[in-house]
Amino acid sequence: MKIGIITLPFNWNYGGILQNFALQWALKELGHSSITINRIDEVNFALKDKIKIIIKRSIKKYLLRKK
Repeated sequence: MKIGIITLPFNWNYGGILQNFALQWALKELGHSSITINRIDEVNFALKDKIKIIIKRSIKKYLLRKK
């Protein structure tokens, strides 16, 4: 049976990586084929965009003295 594994975004989460590896290994031992579906965390993208906006506003306000 083909199985897709969806987990939290890995980033620097070594525990999540090890857990995913162990699950794939166990599924392989049971005779299944598995694949990890790497989803992109949309919240992190939104947060990065907000940080960029804050930095740009701060530069204009404090360095360029513009509102």
